[in-house]
Amino acid sequence: MNLNTARAKFIAATFIYGTMGIIVSLMSVPNIIIVLFRGIIGAGLILMILKIKKSRLSVAAIKANLKWLLISGLCLGMNWVCLYSAYNLTSVAVATLCDYTAPLIMVALSPFLFHEKIIPRKAVCLGVAFVGVIFISGVLDGGGNMPNNGLGVLLGMGSALFFAGLIYCNKKISEDVPVYDKVVIQLAMSSVAVLPFALFTFSTQKVVFSALDILLILMLGIVHTGIAYYLYFGALGVLPVQTIALLGYIEPIVSIAGSILILRQNLTPLGAVGACLILGSLFFSDRIRKPSAQEPPQDPS
Repeated sequence: MNLNTARAKFIAATFIYGTMGIIVSLMSVPNIIIVLFRGIIGAGLILMILKIKKSRLSVAAIKANLKWLLISGLCLGMNWVCLYSAYNLTSVAVATLCDYTAPLIMVALSPFLFHEKIIPRKAVCLGVAFVGVIFISGVLDGGGNMPNNGLGVLLGMGSALFFAGLIYCNKKISEDVPVYDKVVIQLAMSSVAVLPFALFTFSTQKVVFSALDILLILMLGIVHTGIAYYLYFGALGVLPVQTIALLGYIEPIVSIAGSILILRQNLTPLGAVGACLILGSLFFSDRIRKPSAQEPPQDPS
């Protein structure tokens, strides 16, 4: 695969991820159910692709890294649950911005997790991002445009915390585990993690799937998970790390644009400033960071 093809695949994947908030916002079924089926459909589709390519799962490598694979799948499932709940309480733009602070949370935790020092400029980025979160939360302007904006921000930050957990687990997983094997296990585990809650939901309330719900769940599982994950991880091994970091900003930009243009969830002036502060802090944090070519990138949504 040449660079242009890899770049096109990565852009397509991140653009698809950016539309996820719109898709979830249009569904009427509980978020737990959405997460359950997204994991099942996504894992099944990637397994199907691997079978077509006559590629088998590396059972030995999976067994050797099973603990971290299972924990990472749990983090992935809880990340989705918190994020989808945030979509229902605040705007897609605000929820996405909160979720996107996960790399900065990793920076804040790095002294405890990896015994690394936080350089002054990254500390500034952390502080700026924190101010941005306060701005988009609505606490300074009467709650913003959404009635439950504050709770939505808290859930969005919860999704970021689980996302940071996913990043940490992936650093613990050996490179002996093929990337698509890891994705299959994590997606499957995300469904297993929410299965008890999904069964409880089915037993305590009447869950009705409209034709639109079924269509959107299939789209989320097939397009936003199976196909997008396949494109995303297929491009990672070809693109330079700095290109990956730069193109990764397509996702939040598409989410913000979709929230405003399609869902009509406008940011307040202070919220817009907060969005700029968060994205700016993430951008400059990436620019001052010099990762090695072997460093594993963060996972997609």
